[in-house]
Amino acid sequence: MSVGEEKNAVSRTFVVYHKGCPDGAMAAAVCLRALREQGVDDPVLAPASYQTPLGEVLAVREGADWADLLGATVYVLDFSFSPEDTSDLAGMVGESGSIVILDHHKSATERYAGWTSPPNVELHLDLDHSGAMLAWRRFCGDLPPPAIVAYVEDYDLWRHALPESRAVHAFLRALDMDVERYAALLDAEVCREDFFGVQTNTFGLVPLIGSYILRANEQQARSLAEKPETVTFGGLAALAACAPLHQDDVGSILASKCESGVGICWYYRDGRYKVSLRSRPVGGLEPFDCSSVAKLY
Repeated sequence: MSVGEEKNAVSRTFVVYHKGCPDGAMAAAVCLRALREQGVDDPVLAPASYQTPLGEVLAVREGADWADLLGATVYVLDFSFSPEDTSDLAGMVGESGSIVILDHHKSATERYAGWTSPPNVELHLDLDHSGAMLAWRRFCGDLPPPAIVAYVEDYDLWRHALPESRAVHAFLRALDMDVERYAALLDAEVCREDFFGVQTNTFGLVPLIGSYILRANEQQARSLAEKPETVTFGGLAALAACAPLHQDDVGSILASKCESGVGICWYYRDGRYKVSLRSRPVGGLEPFDCSSVAKLY
């Protein structure tokens, strides 16, 4: 490798984030803004899911070649590879590279229990904060987070403590998890993006627009949950419905109807059945731990 090639390898930055999730996209947006402030203008964005093999993520994306990662910096946000894949990735970036993993999913803490992190891997697992908030703390330190980051965490952790939290979430989903648009929302004073053809203060019309989107989503969710089936899944009796959209809402509706307090949404895509579980408290007990069934698959 020539000196010029080595410099280019060291300067490469990759951002892997949780696919199809506002929390993952907002985590990537926080990272993107921080990197640009540091002078890194061309990070490669790579959405991924827990079912995505490392080799697939390392495919060529946006014109950037992942084949030679020596010296690269890789951020893995609101998501994590298996410990084995992370170890392989650590070997690919080498001692001159680094990997930063920020994840809050319970399954990640279980997978990484007892794992010894290589020197070039920074691993942060925290169940108390969402991926977006973990990214804010990692890149922005003690600075107060923008309202939009707090709203993302409020919904993702299913707290619903902030006013109109579901409406704001509906607005974010309508932006198709576009990282650039999410990054524009991090400015709490001025909206620098033309959302739906409306120029506005960031939080001026967001809840209002979101409320109309939410109303339409709720109508679709009620329709999808209208005729559920009683099923046994992982030894658990539950209500299930085919729901390729609005799994949070459909799952919650099904859980509220089911004696076990568990709702299941499923759909078929890309040669796989996708299954999402939601639970609610029953008889004064804690909600059923859906992850105990999910991790079986």
